[in-house]
Amino acid sequence: MQPPDTKRRKADEGDDVVFILDENGLSQYFAHNGHLGKVRSVELRPQRHRQSPRAVYTIECECGLILHPRANAFEVT
Repeated sequence: MQPPDTKRRKADEGDDVVFILDENGLSQYFAHNGHLGKVRSVELRPQRHRQSPRAVYTIECECGLILHPRANAFEVT
């Protein structure tokens, strides 16, 4: 058994989230603005241009779609 992963990320598996707009009122997920979702998985992927990994979220939206947003597209509720 491995110890739990302690790397920082915005949300963890099982968290409830709500999709939001940025400070300019824009979002790649504009059609899901205000929708609730549940984080189904979080995968930490290494990046060539940064030392820290990028968290890739799999979120099931209340409208039934499976989305993979960046952390700035949602807030944890």
